[in-house]
Amino acid sequence: MIKRILFAALLTLSTLSFGQTNTASPYSFGGIGLINFRGTVEMKSMGGMSVFSDSIHTNIQNPATYANLRFANFSIGGRHNRTSLKSDNESDKTKVSNLDYIIIGIPMGKFGGSFGLYPY
Repeated sequence: MIKRILFAALLTLSTLSFGQTNTASPYSFGGIGLINFRGTVEMKSMGGMSVFSDSIHTNIQNPATYANLRFANFSIGGRHNRTSLKSDNESDKTKVSNLDYIIIGIPMGKFGGSFGLYPY
């Protein structure tokens, strides 16, 4: 019974998910679009710096830091954006939610590794 419920939930989730980052920008039609930050929440909190070496966080832009991992860790990030567009004649509201990354970092003695999903 649990397998059927899990299968139904995964099937529903797969039909609702998209591989691209959706946007509600009026500039997307002209090719400009919105540029998203490509990194984890830790990197964004430090102003985009991607050279930090930490023993408990996985740095996806600097794989040399995996050797310092002490614990296995799991990291997930996403974003939600609400936009209200108004003109003289019309108004519209949109909501966009995106999954930014899912990463699992694993220490392996003097080495380390990670795997996960990081949409391009």
